[in-house]
Amino acid sequence: MRRLIFIVTTVVTLMCTTVPLCANTKPPSMGILIRGNWSETSKIFVASDAVNTNIFYVAGTFSGTINVGDLTATSAGMRDGFVVAFERPMKPLWINSYGGGGEDSLTTIVANNSGGYLCALACGGGTGQTVTYTIGGTTFTGRGSYDAVVVSTDEYGVQRWARNDGDLFSEVPSQIFQENSDIYIAGNFYQRSRFGSDFVSDSGAATVYVQKLSSSGNHVWLRQTYGVVLHSGYRGLAVNPSVLGRTERGIMCVAGVAGGVQWGEAVYDSISLTQPYFAAGLVFDGEGANQNIVALAACNADSIVGAATFGNTLVTAAVEHEECDYARESSVVIHIGSQPPITRAFPVGGWGSQVNSLSYFGGTRLCAVGMIEKNVRWESVAGVEDVAALSGSDGFVALFAEDGIPLFTTLVGSTVWSRCTGASTSAEDVVVTTLFQGSIPTAEAGTLHSDSTGVAVLRYVTPVTNIKQDPETPFEDSEGVFTIELYTITGQFVGRFENTLLQFTTVPNGLYIVRTLQSTTLQSIYR
Repeated sequence: MRRLIFIVTTVVTLMCTTVPLCANTKPPSMGILIRGNWSETSKIFVASDAVNTNIFYVAGTFSGTINVGDLTATSAGMRDGFVVAFERPMKPLWINSYGGGGEDSLTTIVANNSGGYLCALACGGGTGQTVTYTIGGTTFTGRGSYDAVVVSTDEYGVQRWARNDGDLFSEVPSQIFQENSDIYIAGNFYQRSRFGSDFVSDSGAATVYVQKLSSSGNHVWLRQTYGVVLHSGYRGLAVNPSVLGRTERGIMCVAGVAGGVQWGEAVYDSISLTQPYFAAGLVFDGEGANQNIVALAACNADSIVGAATFGNTLVTAAVEHEECDYARESSVVIHIGSQPPITRAFPVGGWGSQVNSLSYFGGTRLCAVGMIEKNVRWESVAGVEDVAALSGSDGFVALFAEDGIPLFTTLVGSTVWSRCTGASTSAEDVVVTTLFQGSIPTAEAGTLHSDSTGVAVLRYVTPVTNIKQDPETPFEDSEGVFTIELYTITGQFVGRFENTLLQFTTVPNGLYIVRTLQSTTLQSIYR
């Protein structure tokens, strides 16, 4: 293994050293099936409760009947949204379902700052008629096709509030960002809509909107893009917001754009770039003002397939062609940095690979999950060797430090195929949702098997090796008595050790910060 170091400086000097673990096929420690009728393109999300970290939520859209453990839910119509709560490590607690006689799809879920979750749905479509749908204890009458619905609950799944917005055509919310007591929703509407008291319209085919809500779910304001006819010759559109979060520029919504698009006073023309369809960052402040557009053009990017805010830095995953040559193989490339120069970029897999979820956790880790064909490649960062997929395609899970250094990579190998769709981390584990067919072995729960497309919820214990002294910088070279204090990544004190780190082999596996005391020389360690 190779040694990689990053140093954090505060009032005292802290040293956190990590060793990337080579990609492997270590089985998850535990797993459980959510049984139902799933397609290979189903979106299954996972989020950990922000207050009770022993609770995590798995959410998505289903039709017919689903069950997990002893819990069962049946859709009220064509399809419904669902949320299943689990107690760590893998105990199903309860299930909520949302919907009515039409198509009702859960499109995203995040942890609520005050406990519980915030989720968004597109409800009431697919019938050509006005239908009703039930959200918790509230029954709404549809406004047209799909309505934008937002739900807030406590950690027990009890609804705090729910609201719907929309008009004759479709509204599809896709991202939620909560900052203190403010809630921001991003999505698309088509031609015209109504959000709270705001009536909005645009003659373009698709329009990106950002809505601000209060902590009690009241509408505060709405901002939208506008299609602009420029020299490209057709009116522009903006679609599929893929991230909504705080960056160094302000709050940013990342969306795909084609042609000319206006956001506030800023105008963006993607046709003037090398690609007709590109990703752009729509920037704004908490009042919806100071709007700006940031081009997120990567080298020959076909599209931004995932994004997250990592601290105040934007992280994007784009499909790119190797060495910017369309004749060469394409792969998914993760970029850390919201504008050129990109601070770090590295590929994931070969042609057909994808990143399905990029998630940022608590200032210390970024988790990427998705699917690879051929291999996982981290050599551009850490010198970690390639690992080939076991089947036609494998799911993968990767953890990164704040500076982009890989901490851990594993393949989720199934005998037929697998694709990871969502992930959430705690101090102890990584919980991953995976679509698959065939068999997935687990260390403690036996083999999970599904002849048709199945959904597996998998738990990986956060992997580390024992902490050892680095022979390249032995402690004998330090001045004075070498004393260290060990802290968890959340700042909890673990213990003090004199002169050697070998005693650390008795400390449970985890990510730690090491503070050096009474020494003028920083020492690096293996982890």
